[in-house]
Amino acid sequence: MKFKKALSHTILLKTINTICNFAINLLIVRLLGVADSGHFFYTISILALVNLLIGLCIENGITYYANKYPGQIKKISIAVFFLLIIQSLLSWLVFSVLPISFPIGIATLFVVGYMAINYFTAIFTAQKKYIAVNLIPVIVNLVFVSWLCYCLFNTSAGSAFTQVHFIEIYIASILLQAILLILHFFVFPSVTLQDSLWHPGLGVKILKFSLMVFLGNLIYFLVLRIDYYFTEKYCDAIAFSNYIQVSKIGQMLLLLPSMAATVIFPYTASEESHFMLAATLRSLRIFLTIYILIALALIAGGYWIFPFLFGNAFGKMYLPLLLLLPGILFLTVMTVLSAYLDGIKKLWYPIVGNLIALISIAILDYLFIPVWGIYAAATISSIGYFLCTAFTCFWFFKFSGADLKDIFKLNLADFSFIRNT
Repeated sequence: MKFKKALSHTILLKTINTICNFAINLLIVRLLGVADSGHFFYTISILALVNLLIGLCIENGITYYANKYPGQIKKISIAVFFLLIIQSLLSWLVFSVLPISFPIGIATLFVVGYMAINYFTAIFTAQKKYIAVNLIPVIVNLVFVSWLCYCLFNTSAGSAFTQVHFIEIYIASILLQAILLILHFFVFPSVTLQDSLWHPGLGVKILKFSLMVFLGNLIYFLVLRIDYYFTEKYCDAIAFSNYIQVSKIGQMLLLLPSMAATVIFPYTASEESHFMLAATLRSLRIFLTIYILIALALIAGGYWIFPFLFGNAFGKMYLPLLLLLPGILFLTVMTVLSAYLDGIKKLWYPIVGNLIALISIAILDYLFIPVWGIYAAATISSIGYFLCTAFTCFWFFKFSGADLKDIFKLNLADFSFIRNT
């Protein structure tokens, strides 16, 4: 089955890339130290938010409608460059007003590089071509990891780089990924790019679809990171850095269901596979099983592993992670089911679910983080994640006709699915 092959390729390469990203995160922490690393990742979060606001999630509209109208792919790929020019100018204006601690040009390149990656990833995804889009980040990140290792073990090289230098190198790796994706698309096209006429109203359709996804992604982004604002404001630098790493581990655990979501969405949207509901539920059961095994390993060894990996200053990570793990379990369910709902154009239900979570987390964070610090932040996040997952599940079951037991009822066919993937 094409879906199973696409899923297996995506999981394999993105798992390798996740390991690379974890190594990059770990090495930056080791090189910058506890206080500066927290500020570094907080800065990257601000850049990511600006990227989301200016990008408007147009890549999602591209994925959906390039999938619907494959003859338009060449026209869409050309239009992307004009879009990038406009968005680069907007980025420059935003960063000229927004107070940031590094050059405006570097920040603008971050946004433009990520947008280029998003757009051409969307085009490859619409064609259901997953090898290049996943292999290129792996190659680039392996080079980045090698460079960071050199800096760590070569004291003179590591001490010569400041936080701004790390941001510059980080952004250079993003630009390299974007350039390689663009070159691969035009030099080695994976499909015959047709010169068909522009489909009437396609641009408007892409924008309307993207704006709905943008609203959901913006709320989801804030759901995952609104606690950064309160912990940075009310906690000391060491506790804040500890919590940043806890949050990043939680986000890494969400990469596995996100991998499935990138495959489930285009296949469901294309309506070419009548088995997508069963495949979605089967994928979710498998990911939940893997997640539970990883969670048990973290519970058993995290108390010793985190200080060993990150340094003794990160001894406060263990308890907040235990409090956050149930929430990540809930988000795993929501991520996969939301991809199915998005594919059948029921986008509003995950959006409302995330809005419920955001409002709940923001209010409770404001009330309890000043008193209980990062422990309150982790607990409140889990509560908010449960609320949005419960809401999304209700509507998923209503539209799909599935049952709650279908999520947890692991069976022999699931293991066969894994073996044959």
